[in-house]
Amino acid sequence: MQYYPHRENKHGLIAVLMLFVLSLLCFLLSSALPRYPALPQLIGLGCAVAALLLSERFLMTNYLYVLTPTDLLHRTNCLTVIRVLGRKRRTVAKLSLTHAVALLPADRAGAYLKEHDLHPRERLSVCVDLFPAVSYALVLQDREDVRVLILQCDRYFRDEIASRICPTGDAV
Repeated sequence: MQYYPHRENKHGLIAVLMLFVLSLLCFLLSSALPRYPALPQLIGLGCAVAALLLSERFLMTNYLYVLTPTDLLHRTNCLTVIRVLGRKRRTVAKLSLTHAVALLPADRAGAYLKEHDLHPRERLSVCVDLFPAVSYALVLQDREDVRVLILQCDRYFRDEIASRICPTGDAV
């Protein structure tokens, strides 16, 4: 099963435009300041770099979530996250769902981790929006190694992941 998350809001675009405008204003201000033009130029350069990085991450990048079919012989049950940038595709994460402990809304993930005294070693957000309206945290635990994957998906894909989580896990 494959799922392409869709962009739902324009927060990434607004942030990029604001940073580019701030960068432009800083460069214009540096031409008006004859004494210390380097400080606004440095701030403008930092804003331009941040705008380019945010545009590459939230405007040009898309993700593909792939659930491998469950096979009775091989017991393959994993989630693969592929980053799509133009024609290039790169696997970001390939996680076995046998280690999944919980699938819950991302805003409740912090309380869940604190309640169960879990300290994640890695937290990876693979959402296409800067501030998604609905996102889910997939908590994976392999002995003491805890990882959290933040996904932006619809309820059908969420239900499919929840059905593949081990029976002792928490799913919403």
